[in-house]
Amino acid sequence: NILILAHTMVDQVSIAQGIITTMIEQGIRPLTVSYNIIINSFAKRGELDVVNHILDEMMEVRVPVDKITCNTLIKAQCMSGNVEGAENILKHMSDTGIPANRYTWASLTGFYARNSDVNSLVWTVERSIADGCIPDAMSMEQMGFLLSSSSHPRASAALQTIQELVREATVSSKENNNKNDSLWFQSLSRHNHIHNSSSNSEIKGGDDDVHDTDTDTETIDDVHVHASGSSTTKDVQQQKCAEDNSKCQRHQKKENDNSTSTDWLHKLLG
Repeated sequence: NILILAHTMVDQVSIAQGIITTMIEQGIRPLTVSYNIIINSFAKRGELDVVNHILDEMMEVRVPVDKITCNTLIKAQCMSGNVEGAENILKHMSDTGIPANRYTWASLTGFYARNSDVNSLVWTVERSIADGCIPDAMSMEQMGFLLSSSSHPRASAALQTIQELVREATVSSKENNNKNDSLWFQSLSRHNHIHNSSSNSEIKGGDDDVHDTDTDTETIDDVHVHASGSSTTKDVQQQKCAEDNSKCQRHQKKENDNSTSTDWLHKLLG
């Protein structure tokens, strides 16, 4: 993949494509990212016939397309003026469970804005928001610039409609995020409360005091009997503390990963 990328960066796309052919001949199945690099290079050149040939090859060697493949194809179709083809790829993504993202929608909104197709533009923004992808500042700036320079009589009204749609969606998204943050902090507070209760019980009275638990929050099913025959809630509480803390950490990591996991590859493919 490093060699493939290196050759495409110096405009030696044919050599990069030959590397993939050599891999297949030697029984090494290329990865999706290998093909994505090649597809992106030919798409930028406008050589869509070659892109279609590469897609056929991917099917033959059973290499699946992914979100980045589809985004690259949608961008290429929009650049060539074939928005119908771009919409068909978007439908394929929906039908096969490949989630669209802001890059997907930005290609379409950019095309409709450049061509002053205000009805399709507003409709696409509505679809984007319904799909959970609120246009970002860069997309809004692009649409605003293109519509402000458009001679279409409804361009200004369309821009105002889009701005209102985005404003409402942003407020709603922030409210949902605040609600999720509140639930997360409640879980964290519960963890801290259990941890402190466990520590206090241990300090106050030893094993006899540990069994004297609050029946509103603990049941007899929460008391695990160990192999030695002893039965305490202290170990259970400590275990639950560790589990709750692990869940909180996984929740935070998932949020971070969701925002950064594919950004570097999108930048790589332009």
